[in-house]
Amino acid sequence: YSLIAGFDHKAQSRSAPRYETERYVPYREELNETTFNLQLRKSMSETLNGSLAFLHSERDGSDFTPADTHVDYPINPVNIADRDRDKVRLTVDWAPTNWIGLQFNVEDSRDDYGPGSDTNGLRNGKARLYSVDADIALSDDWRLAAWLSYDRVLSEERVADSRTSRLKDTGKSAGLSIDGKASANLNIGADVEWTRVNASYDDDPSGAPELPDIESTTTKLGFFAEYALEKNADVRLDVMYQ
Repeated sequence: YSLIAGFDHKAQSRSAPRYETERYVPYREELNETTFNLQLRKSMSETLNGSLAFLHSERDGSDFTPADTHVDYPINPVNIADRDRDKVRLTVDWAPTNWIGLQFNVEDSRDDYGPGSDTNGLRNGKARLYSVDADIALSDDWRLAAWLSYDRVLSEERVADSRTSRLKDTGKSAGLSIDGKASANLNIGADVEWTRVNASYDDDPSGAPELPDIESTTTKLGFFAEYALEKNADVRLDVMYQ
């Protein structure tokens, strides 16, 4: 067993727009986020290891600079709003043979943005992530890697006229890559990545969606070649299509 504890602090400073009419949402010049984490790791066998981590973060900052007074509804921007986040992460590494390694990962997080009775913006959110990675040694010179992931994000926000809206984002991703030595001085490799995200927005108390779902799909292809000119000098070419 091993126990790891950590503490992170991030501080940001930025200048607010000079003229009030340029601000349509409140602004913060100082933003701070503190994260505490605790991780328990255990080696269960020569081929199997696992870890369980808990993270708690708190974000706050300076007073809000008000927005343009002509804006009808006050808004609490999600990226600078006060937020408490709790996350649990479970990871398992398994190497059943000398030529293959697998990693399984599960994460669950919960966000709390506070009551904010007089402003519009996020109130709470939760997210779940599942992923599996595989690393395969095809030979001494060639390596294959593959991964799959699934994530879902649910959030609830207060909008104008005190309505409650719910947003659900669902993402699916997959990737495959191969690289190795084509000759003593030449390394080559290629990879493909595919991602699909579906966003559904429910702005009706009855539960019937008013807006159509938004679906985004991305496919990325890549190739690289790296040639060793000397022991201390390489030249590399990357070609990518997305």
